Amino acid sequence: MKLNKSKNFFFLRLGVFLIIVIFLFFKADHNLSQIYDKIVTSKLNVFFIIIIHIIFLNILGIRMFLIFKFGLEKFIEYFKWMKIYFESLSMNIILSHTGTAYRAYQLKKNGVSYKDFLSFLYISYFTYIILNIIMVLIELIIFLDGDIKLKSYLGFFLSLLIFGFLVFPTILKKIIYLIKKKYKKKILDKIYIIILNFAQKIISLLGNKKILITILISGFFVHAFEIFLFYLSFQIFLGETSLSKYILLFAVSFVIDRLPYVKSLPGLSEMLYATISIPFGFDFTYSFLTKFLLTFSGILSLSINYFFHSFINFFLYKKSA
Repeated sequence: MKLNKSKNFFFLRLGVFLIIVIFLFFKADHNLSQIYDKIVTSKLNVFFIIIIHIIFLNILGIRMFLIFKFGLEKFIEYFKWMKIYFESLSMNIILSHTGTAYRAYQLKKNGVSYKDFLSFLYISYFTYIILNIIMVLIELIIFLDGDIKLKSYLGFFLSLLIFGFLVFPTILKKIIYLIKKKYKKKILDKIYIIILNFAQKIISLLGNKKILITILISGFFVHAFEIFLFYLSFQIFLGETSLSKYILLFAVSFVIDRLPYVKSLPGLSEMLYATISIPFGFDFTYSFLTKFLLTFSGILSLSINYFFHSFINFFLYKKSA
């Protein structure tokens, strides 16, 4: 059954990829000499994008390592964690969530329970997303060329987002409690206990000053690196634009990459971004290439990081053997 599902998903990915290729064949501008000139004249920017991407992925790995280390009494060695981390990222590119499952399995072998892993995953993943969205909203409130009413709406949404994240574990716990109280089934008792422990773990982690400081400081640097990467790629293919439009397009790119399975379907993320950028007054082909350069440099940087940390692990293991 699982094998059939894997085959079906493979053919789905292949089908979507072929549709994208056909769509690009008719939609894209095929002025290859102009595209080549843009890349050649911006070789230094391309080099910076790859270097910054390598550093960026390491910051994400260190961020998660510190959250685990500060939240657990004992955690694995740094280079061992980074190897697992980059292995799992590689697997997620091939098939969404497989890398996350692999990471949970590897940490379980090293003494981290699945329950703890899920709590830390919630903290690390959702704080990463929410902090990025919060910073984008703040930047839009400051720089957006619009009326006060629009900025007020953004401010309200920002407050709602922060409040929702902080109270979500408590709300989830109360909802399950009410369902359990009404239906009174043993399976609901077990679910309630799991969610209660999960919520309490998240609350205790958020109360850990070291974790909170790590989340806030790393959140600032992660956002700065991501937005700078986007800026460099944008400059190569699309040139200058207003700051508010640039921030909006970064937000669009960020949200697209977080949609389920989008990253697992080659070219889909780039096509969606390029299509959405057209109403903003940008060329489809160069918008597609802006996103594609980030995807390509991300995969290249991930490969470099994986081989580097695998080599370090092999060297350390060989030395200790």
